[in-house]
Amino acid sequence: MFNSVVLEVAIGLVLVYLLLSLLCTSINEWIAQIFGLRATTLRQAIQGMLGDRTDLFFQHPLIRVLTNRAGGPSYIPAVNFAFAVQGIITKNAAVATMNDLRDAIASLPDGDLKTSLTTLLQDSTLTLEQARQRLQHWFDEVMSRVSGWYARKIRWITFGIAFTVTLVLNVDTREVAIRLANSTNLRLTAVALAEQRVAAGSSENGKPQTQFSAAEHDLFGNVIGANDRYERFGEHLPGWIVTAIAVSFGAPFWFDLLNKVVNLRSSRIPVSPKP
Repeated sequence: MFNSVVLEVAIGLVLVYLLLSLLCTSINEWIAQIFGLRATTLRQAIQGMLGDRTDLFFQHPLIRVLTNRAGGPSYIPAVNFAFAVQGIITKNAAVATMNDLRDAIASLPDGDLKTSLTTLLQDSTLTLEQARQRLQHWFDEVMSRVSGWYARKIRWITFGIAFTVTLVLNVDTREVAIRLANSTNLRLTAVALAEQRVAAGSSENGKPQTQFSAAEHDLFGNVIGANDRYERFGEHLPGWIVTAIAVSFGAPFWFDLLNKVVNLRSSRIPVSPKP
């Protein structure tokens, strides 16, 4: 069973990880916006589906209207995809029957797009509406895989950001734990701030606040290491790596864990007997 000091140190560490995660998330989102990572990943996926028809697809009014940025949209509804694909393969001609759509597909040059569309729409009983639904389903399946690719890409970027922030701020997990263990005031301050975080998150649909309070800034300044990152690089490196890996788990993970450890501590506080 944890004693109170160990539990309070754990709460302080989790709070530090949460604050660092929130900072790294903000930096991550800023980088994603600046470099258009979502839009770039989406375009690569569409390129894999449509090949040399990709530029025509993104010039289609149903797609172009989704963004005013030169880099293209970062999200496309499946229904827009289906109608835009129909438009580019029929050259925006009116389509009255499935035969019209199949004739347009048959006129495409041989390649992956023609093969994919022919396979998807080969059922002779399909209606135009069912054909569009199959196109939407195709798009949804590909986007599901793309989400996995993007998540893995972001995970590596997040770790790079987390390690950089950890190094710049000199947040050595071992040093933070020692400072918390050696200072009752620091531990109790960390616990109080953690309880405030949990209470504030509970009033915001269980999501952590993204803004740091002045007290959290002060706590952070008191628990992170001194400006000796270069003189003690070898000593700090293991602690930095632990911190960066921990921060890479993300703010939702640490906020959920903070809820649990704060509640655990509350359940262990003895109730004073009535006189």
